[in-house]
Amino acid sequence: SSPHTSRNFFQRIFLPRSPQFNLYFFLLSLQMLKLVPLLFIWALFLVAFTHSLTISDVSVLLPWASSGYTLYVNSTAGSCVEWSTDSPHVVQLHYEKCSNELKVIPISGMMHDLSEQKVSAIVTAKDADHKVECEVYLGQLHRIEMLTSARKLYLGEVETLDIIGFDEEGNSFKTLNGLQFDWKSEKLTNKQKDGAIRLLPLNDVTVHLSVDPSKTHNNFDSSQTIICQGLEIGQAKVVVSSRTDTNIRDEVDFSVFDKFTLRPSPFLRLIPTSTLTYQLYRQNKDKAMIHVPMPNPRYVWSTSATKVATIDSRMGALSAKDLGMTSVTAKDTTFELNRAKGTVHVVAPVRIAFKFRPLSPALYKGYDEIKNLFSDSSSDGHNLVDKVDYEVTVEVFDEKENPIYLTENIQFDVTVEDAAEHVQIIEPTKNMHTFTLRTLKIGHASLKAKLVAEAGRLYPVSHSQLMQVFPRVAIAFTGQNIHLPATAYIQQQYKLNAEGGSRRYKWTILNPSVASVDAHGVITSKLQGEVSIYVFDSDNVFNGDMRMVRVSLPHALRWASGKREVPIGSYLCLKLEMHDAAGNAFAAFDAFKVSFKIGDYNIYAEDRKICADSPNVYEVHAKRTGYTTIQARLASGDMKDEIPVVAYEPLRTRIPRNDVDPIVIALGSTQPVVLENGPAEWETFQLYRSSSVSVSVKNHKLQDTIPVVLDEKASNIMSFSVTCRILGERKVTFMVTNTIHVRGAETTVETLTRTVMCAHPESMKLTPHTPTDAEDRLASEPMLPIDTNARLLAYHVSTNSSIILKIDLFDKNGNVFSAFNSLNKFWHL
Repeated sequence: SSPHTSRNFFQRIFLPRSPQFNLYFFLLSLQMLKLVPLLFIWALFLVAFTHSLTISDVSVLLPWASSGYTLYVNSTAGSCVEWSTDSPHVVQLHYEKCSNELKVIPISGMMHDLSEQKVSAIVTAKDADHKVECEVYLGQLHRIEMLTSARKLYLGEVETLDIIGFDEEGNSFKTLNGLQFDWKSEKLTNKQKDGAIRLLPLNDVTVHLSVDPSKTHNNFDSSQTIICQGLEIGQAKVVVSSRTDTNIRDEVDFSVFDKFTLRPSPFLRLIPTSTLTYQLYRQNKDKAMIHVPMPNPRYVWSTSATKVATIDSRMGALSAKDLGMTSVTAKDTTFELNRAKGTVHVVAPVRIAFKFRPLSPALYKGYDEIKNLFSDSSSDGHNLVDKVDYEVTVEVFDEKENPIYLTENIQFDVTVEDAAEHVQIIEPTKNMHTFTLRTLKIGHASLKAKLVAEAGRLYPVSHSQLMQVFPRVAIAFTGQNIHLPATAYIQQQYKLNAEGGSRRYKWTILNPSVASVDAHGVITSKLQGEVSIYVFDSDNVFNGDMRMVRVSLPHALRWASGKREVPIGSYLCLKLEMHDAAGNAFAAFDAFKVSFKIGDYNIYAEDRKICADSPNVYEVHAKRTGYTTIQARLASGDMKDEIPVVAYEPLRTRIPRNDVDPIVIALGSTQPVVLENGPAEWETFQLYRSSSVSVSVKNHKLQDTIPVVLDEKASNIMSFSVTCRILGERKVTFMVTNTIHVRGAETTVETLTRTVMCAHPESMKLTPHTPTDAEDRLASEPMLPIDTNARLLAYHVSTNSSIILKIDLFDKNGNVFSAFNSLNKFWHL
């Protein structure tokens, strides 16, 4: 063997022949060995943090008289936890075996023996790998303090009061659970008015209060937390004291007020000369806002800056005087601290704007949902919808773009300019703050407003608004539901089109997990379900439309209703549909591959010339008379449908010949009409009871006097006779109807229209005619017509010889007569 094969596996794999590379590999190995301790430490770190034991408190201070405190541990390993203490003579441990929860209870009997010492106990929790501790300190209650978030109460409203306890060194106790306290409400000295406060336990069901859930934990006693409720306006105090030591106490002063509100608003911006009367509302004990009529001797109105605005002290009627800011106060004369307050800024108007709100119902379902998601630019009036009433509000702003409140005495001069026939102002208010604008016609118009103050004073501020009225946006789809197929592997797309509006559209679907839509209206089905699709004018959220998209699994292929037979040379446009299990036809299914098959390609052949360019339409060309079938099959083979089709010769007249036009008849003569070809009963193709044919005739120009009489022969529904009664010309239509009793087959209607003329002959032509045997036998009498139309006459020239003459008559336009049998007795040869 080769000398190289004696090398062991390690040498052959890891030691190349190059000495330089061997040295590099050796140094790299040394570096990796240095990382081994670090990796070991990192592994220990991960173990320590992925398996841990934690305790809720590492130290707590409890009063000797406490009924206990609960500790919790959290073990990530989920193993059994054991509890213990180093001072079982100081605290008791109440817990269940392997429980993560423990209740620590001080042994109150040791309180007098150990009260002079700083007493503590270590509580230990231990699982299989870890141990945690909590140091429990015990002490005497020395001082309490009442906790409250507010010292002002509105009438009828409530506030929660808590107690926190401290030891002699000022350390706060973790809980006062088990200690008893007395609560009471007392009157204040040097008060303005006596109020009344009701104290209720925390669990009182007569009040509705959102309480911190932690306060319902067993670490809190009902006497430690209480509810106070304002009963009467005025001042009162709440006192709490320890039941075992009345010197341990605390008190808090409270004021009870009425809850007021000023209308139209407590914060107003007005322009000079504005006048309004405030409405005062007060909340009663049932929290209902009650109107306080004015004048009322209990309330006095005032403003802080009379140069800015003045107010009637009895009625609350305010007048804005000059630019600036003032406060407005309605003070209770029985309790000075009980008052309603508001602020008024008197400002100069700088800008006017219109706000448009449609009054008619939303033009499409889901508008309320859409307007919350997209900004509604329709309120600026640039883009309006035709034939809709809008409520227009005039708005005024100061230099900082703050809205100004418009009082009744402030008026506007509003007019429609430029193309006023497109919009109309109806139902205006006296001061024109609001009015109704009706759109009448698609196009442009302009709306202008000027601000007018009292005494006709015109402010130097106005606004002109250009408006454009657009047609309503509509989705170009018949019906409300758009059905689309989808499977786990196939998603179907369908393009929707919209019309109307500014033609800048926004498409959206609120639940894209069922179906999605792109910016061009292309829907993509995803999961089974239903979802709404919306389109709206990007300049006007109000102008839009909605359809429901329903996505489901495909269930069957079906040929749609339509024609099942055509004459040779014509085309059949066969529409294929895919249905769901409920029988709904999908709007599109071109994502699914479908194959087509014709039973006899000599009768019909595939073609594409006149039918709509759609993947759902299969076009075939009738080549030869006969019957065949056409089948559609899904590529997977689990869905298919088949229909029968027939091709027939075009309808025509055999008598007279089809190329004779018009049919000219002498007055009083009768012309037989025999139809041939056209739709035939499908029994011809051994399709039992598949169709029934009927033939009818109608005159295209019926009058009181009918110049053409049609007498149908009972022996042959395709044969008729036309008798000329009055000179003139009429169009006569022969119609053959074939009612096909096959699923989805429409009734076939084939028509043939001929022109019939009643006329006098103007010229004639005689032509010698070689008779047939039958005609020769008839030529026994001279001057007798041989055929019923008197076109052949026999003339005897000798005893045993006759001449057969063919007669052709012509009208003044050179049209040859088809029938002139009424003239046979007038011939002279």
